[in-house]
Amino acid sequence: MSENDKQIADIFAERLCELMQESRISVDTIAQQLQLNSSAFYKWIRKVSVPNFDNAILLANYFNCSLDYLFGLNDIDVQYSLHAPNLPFNEHFVKILQEKNISEYRLVKKTGVARSKIASWRKGTSPDCRCNRFGHNPRRAYRQNLTT
Repeated sequence: MSENDKQIADIFAERLCELMQESRISVDTIAQQLQLNSSAFYKWIRKVSVPNFDNAILLANYFNCSLDYLFGLNDIDVQYSLHAPNLPFNEHFVKILQEKNISEYRLVKKTGVARSKIASWRKGTSPDCRCNRFGHNPRRAYRQNLTT
């Protein structure tokens, strides 16, 4: 492991442990809820390795924090608050559009995402925004989105 990789693993392990303590959740519980192997968590905590991209996203979503915060690229995570309500995707999407003063039309033009897709995100009717944080298999949902 390079010196940079060691530093990233150190910061990641520290942040993961901190988030788990604040949430009062054990390795086995979170591993079960995210359908991950608990031995992987112990490797991350012992600074032996860091999660792959998919697992990092699962963790960031689970703890409602950014990847930048989780990997130490940002010391303050403005998204993370232990007491903040976890909004459904569509409500969060609308809130961001309003905060950034972006219309759906402008979003379509800038991103190339279909207008119907953005409308379904706003309404909460798209299959990829109906997931419950704990009641679904995010890996399976991710794979299904790749094939559709």
